[in-house]
Amino acid sequence: SPNYLNKTSLPLCVSGELESESLAFSKPCTLWASPANAGALELATEIATAVAGLTISTTDDRPASVTHMLLYLNEESFVS
Repeated sequence: SPNYLNKTSLPLCVSGELESESLAFSKPCTLWASPANAGALELATEIATAVAGLTISTTDDRPASVTHMLLYLNEESFVS
């Protein structure tokens, strides 16, 4: 269309898509990223940045207050 001839990009949005809405848990949540799970802390940090109300725990043992556990599988998970 001639209206868009000089545009290099368009701000397209699909109604209801996740990126157009804020993500949040209905209650405060604590995500455990075990130090023994290589890469889990980096992923947990990325998730916490995107989701309101999420805190991260990185203790060696799973704390009783944890509501979710992150299991991050990658190439380092299967090294023998």
